Amino acid sequence: MIVNITSKCIEITPAIRHHIEERLNKLSKWQVSLINPHIVLSKEPQEFIVDANIHIT
Repeated sequence: MIVNITSKCIEITPAIRHHIEERLNKLSKWQVSLINPHIVLSKEPQEFIVDANIHIT
């Protein structure tokens, strides 16, 4: 599975990428296949925002 990760104002480290991929792998318990998951990470003054666009079959 290829995961597209985009960030605004933060660096995507291997640990962040690994954490996101682990979380997406948990969807396999519903026996769905992910099509082109795209994750957008951004930082607001007091919090981090994660937007995920995922299509399934």
